Amino acid sequence: MSMRHALFIASIGASALLAPAALYGQTERPDFSGKWIMDAAKSEQGPLTPQTMSYIIQQKGSQITADRTITTPSGESTAHLVFEIDGKPWKNEWKQGAMSVVGLSTLSWENTTLIIKTLISADGQEVQQMDRWTLGPDGKTVTIQRSIEAGGQSLTAKVVMTKAP
Repeated sequence: MSMRHALFIASIGASALLAPAALYGQTERPDFSGKWIMDAAKSEQGPLTPQTMSYIIQQKGSQITADRTITTPSGESTAHLVFEIDGKPWKNEWKQGAMSVVGLSTLSWENTTLIIKTLISADGQEVQQMDRWTLGPDGKTVTIQRSIEAGGQSLTAKVVMTKAP
């Protein structure tokens, strides 16, 4: 084997080793595990933005469990939510004040953004909600772009969550 042929083979081998690493970096999914608290100063204030919001998230593989607490003018609401990022609908139920709420959520990835599409039913009303969760490059913020369709109206909001120490 000539020296040039050996160098050619070595360069192909090195490329083959680097290619999976480059592909892995492009498809690596963020882990949203931790305690997250809404940063009101960085969030858009509007009808979709609660006064306070926090999540305690555990993400193991494709499963996410989230304990969420939200404060709105009508009071505090807590929910224990369980999902799989598998493209199938996941049902969760919680109370919003005195109202019983049912959410049917489907989770998927769009590159490194987590997409959560939820059909919310409460008091005979249905709301379509879509959240796009993006983890900041430092891993210390999550930006949630939310859109809601209800009663022929569309609303959007941006909520920024900060990771608690």
